[in-house]
Amino acid sequence: MLNCDRRTNRLLSLLSDSDYERLRSHLSQVVLDYKKSLYEASRPIEHVYFPVDGVASLVITTADGASAEVGTIGSEGMVGLPVCLGDRFTSRSPGQLSDWTPTFFAASWNEARHCI
Repeated sequence: MLNCDRRTNRLLSLLSDSDYERLRSHLSQVVLDYKKSLYEASRPIEHVYFPVDGVASLVITTADGASAEVGTIGSEGMVGLPVCLGDRFTSRSPGQLSDWTPTFFAASWNEARHCI
């Protein structure tokens, strides 16, 4: 059972009670290390993440290896949006920004996509 209330992530809080209950069994609470990479470029997206009290940084890496932050995702959203749009791979590598140990809900996309 999850310790965090789903209302701590605004996207999850918008789900109906029945939709959330179907998704809930596929969610797990994870605490991630500072600057932990959630995805690697050109690798399949296996999990989606719903930030609770941290933020993820969307980082793009150029062909010459340079990288730049192009956005952030906090408790208002979900990390892994490309899978909702039908893309299993990402060209960006989201990583942690926060200076404390943030909590996220994580779900296997293969299981969660049938619930939402």
